[in-house]
Amino acid sequence: MLIGGFSIWKGNLTIGTLIACLNFIPIMFLPVRSLAENALTIQQAIPALQRIYEYFDLPEEHEEHLPSFGVIEGNINLDNIWFTYPGSDKKILKGVSLSMEQGNHIGIVGTSGGGKSTLIQILLGLYEPEKGSVLIDGKNLFDYNRNSFRQQVGVVSQETFLLNSTLRNNLLYGKKDATQEELDRAVEAAGLTQLIQSLEDKYETVVGERGLKLSGGQRQRVALARAILRQPPVLIFDEATSSLDGETEEKVQEALEQLIPGRTTITIAHRLITVRNADKILLLDQGMVAEEGTHEELLALRGQYYELYKAQYSELEKEMIG
Repeated sequence: MLIGGFSIWKGNLTIGTLIACLNFIPIMFLPVRSLAENALTIQQAIPALQRIYEYFDLPEEHEEHLPSFGVIEGNINLDNIWFTYPGSDKKILKGVSLSMEQGNHIGIVGTSGGGKSTLIQILLGLYEPEKGSVLIDGKNLFDYNRNSFRQQVGVVSQETFLLNSTLRNNLLYGKKDATQEELDRAVEAAGLTQLIQSLEDKYETVVGERGLKLSGGQRQRVALARAILRQPPVLIFDEATSSLDGETEEKVQEALEQLIPGRTTITIAHRLITVRNADKILLLDQGMVAEEGTHEELLALRGQYYELYKAQYSELEKEMIG
């Protein structure tokens, strides 16, 4: 105003021009003020943007030209698998081998960071090993369209992903052309019938974002029913019951036991009692198979499996006493 007043006195500026400038100055500073006020929001968004950019930078799977797997039987052979995550020097898997015939049930146990989930990701073709081979019914997984294999695999994980849609749509995500009769059978096998009958809108009930309107056990049963509906020849349970309470876990486990017979099944478990009925159990330690055998054979070895089982059994006794 001082400079403008002096310019008006000298005759170099009009009063109208000065008033216009004074009115434009606040408008000009509005974006600057807005940036300052939203600095915290921007800082919080930067890590999310970095994750998005990392996703966009991932190599695309161009498999349209590769042949389809066709109908798989469920014979799986992972031979001498070595793997390191991109950008890391640490070997996650070091010569791990796993062989399964159709209908076998294999349990994979071990401490956190041992490579259990990574092995499953390689089996699903999400990562390609540095060394070793992944054979499905004698065919190299990476010579075929991996999606045609994944469509025949049922996966029930610890983190169940549900759409913000109806129960029906979430269940049909496993098999979109399923009939109502097939849907009812899958729901009954997963122990969801009572829940659905208690809901006002039955199958048309909206479960909310990530299934927030359902309890943890109910979400797991929806995922299980989805897997049952698909009737896949290969089943993978990745810590499927670890986040549930004892009573709910027992009910979900009973439903799992009904689904397993006749299917090639891999169960990753923290609680060893979950895999005690498996045909074979692998204990992974620091990326290697430390012990291998049935539940009884591993207990007889008195090794790492025995120590883990003894520690968990003691904790279970304390819970029962408490």
